[in-house]
Amino acid sequence: MNEQANNPKLSMATILPTLIFAALSLIPLVLYEKESAAALDGFFNWFKTTFGSMYLLLGLASLGICLALAFSKYGKIKFGEPDEKPQFSTPTWVAMLFCTGVAGGVLYWSIAEPLYYLAYPPFYAAPLSTEAFTWAGCYTFFHWGPLPWSFYIICSLPLGYVFFVRKKNLLRVSASCDDLFGDRVRRPVGVTLDILFAIGLLASNISIAGFTVPMVAEAFSTATGLQADYSMQLGVLAVIAAIYFTSTFMGLEKGIARLSNFNVGVAIAMLCFVIVTGPTSFLLDNFVNGVGNFMQNFFRMSTWTDPYTAGTFPQDWTMFYWAYWITYAPLTGLFVARISRGRTIKQIVIHGLCFGMLGAWVIHGVFGGYTLFTQLTAAAGSSPIDVMKTAGIFPAIASVLTTLPMKIVMLLSFCVFSVIFFATSLDSSAYAIALACTDNLDEKATPSCAHRMFWAVILAVIPAGLLKVGGLSALKGCVNVAAIPMTIISVLMVVALFKVIGQDKKSGRLKLD
Repeated sequence: MNEQANNPKLSMATILPTLIFAALSLIPLVLYEKESAAALDGFFNWFKTTFGSMYLLLGLASLGICLALAFSKYGKIKFGEPDEKPQFSTPTWVAMLFCTGVAGGVLYWSIAEPLYYLAYPPFYAAPLSTEAFTWAGCYTFFHWGPLPWSFYIICSLPLGYVFFVRKKNLLRVSASCDDLFGDRVRRPVGVTLDILFAIGLLASNISIAGFTVPMVAEAFSTATGLQADYSMQLGVLAVIAAIYFTSTFMGLEKGIARLSNFNVGVAIAMLCFVIVTGPTSFLLDNFVNGVGNFMQNFFRMSTWTDPYTAGTFPQDWTMFYWAYWITYAPLTGLFVARISRGRTIKQIVIHGLCFGMLGAWVIHGVFGGYTLFTQLTAAAGSSPIDVMKTAGIFPAIASVLTTLPMKIVMLLSFCVFSVIFFATSLDSSAYAIALACTDNLDEKATPSCAHRMFWAVILAVIPAGLLKVGGLSALKGCVNVAAIPMTIISVLMVVALFKVIGQDKKSGRLKLD
């Protein structure tokens, strides 16, 4: 790609407020570690009780709208010229979508989720009971199924439409919402939306770092015997930064695309190893059983709020998860829109939902299934849940991996897999923020290399603060902070999509056979 084909200009009205927020957020995280953790924990508890049910409804609405658009006449709308072929092959497109969408958290959650669900199960099941195992094998497929992936896909449609169909020279969330506002308020509202997008994206990457980096450090510590302290975590973050700095410098096609394809190859090799050397029959049976239970209980899980007891499972998990996915939705939507030139709305919806869900299900089916098997067959007092309750979730994840054959190789492979996944996500984030802070894009939508590298550095520095805070509740609180502006942006984008499609259909600009 010739990156000089356009003449991008920096949008300082977006860049400066975002940088100010970045500085102000980092200082308290570093200087007031305990107070920051307590504040984030308190915010999470308030947020989940106040807004949790709204996210359940948003999930069902998002999936319904995606499917309605795909199978209606609007599914034929192509992002680009009528005879244009897709810019990227389907395997490469899917790899970039998947790696950006799941970030580094997919491996963390594929092992952590089943353990939490067994220890603190849903639907009033007794801990470690057969019913708890059944729900643990089902809920992972629900939380990584069609509902959350629809958040990503639905945000890609308005962005792709205004850029590739309406030919606006901006690929940012404000451009997709322009037609909602009058001329007098369009610019200030638009700048505000872009700032909220950039801020939310920075906060969400902080939280992902808080999941991924300590997990990699613990696995590396188990493999090498070195101490998994804050210095090692910073070292892991430095390695991640070096990888995605290189990828960011190389650009979209040579950087992110190749990194995503490589990571998918590593994932396939790891999955095949666990399937072949592990309890193959159990993994297959658990997968079929879990998917079957997911299908039978889809609407029950989608609407369960547990209003009659003091339990908080839906608030702590499903409602948190939907906020977690929505936090990344405008980013992933922007990135999916950028790489979907030449594809129709129907192709984006169906391929995005199916392949994204399938990839996540395979990872959770293999690693999550193996976690359940390890817990089921472990000796009393030495199970992963025992480790989790005494030492924490990160040592528990490492304890699961050490039961595999060639445990050192698997631990190191797990580290490589997680590091590259997170590097891909950060690379995509730097690209997306640069797009949001760039004016005068042409159809190739390529911010300058220096601009992308600038945000790559920012995204490497800020997560170091939250690594000192730690704690699952604090990390969830950080996700919920980011979820508020991202939810507002996502809803506005979807409303704007229907408005502009209606306008273009009425004016004759949009012709559908």
